[in-house]
Amino acid sequence: MKVHLNDHDILHPYLGTKSAVKNFIRSFSDFYLYGQQVVMATDVPFCFIADTLLFPYDLMVKLRRHQRQRPLPSG
Repeated sequence: MKVHLNDHDILHPYLGTKSAVKNFIRSFSDFYLYGQQVVMATDVPFCFIADTLLFPYDLMVKLRRHQRQRPLPSG
């Protein structure tokens, strides 16, 4: 939910799942996250479900940003 509620410039569908997978992989090499692999692994499917439910919202936000950044035709 953190990824969807913050105003990111690189918002794209399934960004939360991508972030959860990165955190899971990082948990094997980061000493402070050692032992949390089970928690990180169970977070990935829940992020996937949340990203799937929030897909229309992400698409709407991305289309609005694209329309704002497109230059107006002169004429």
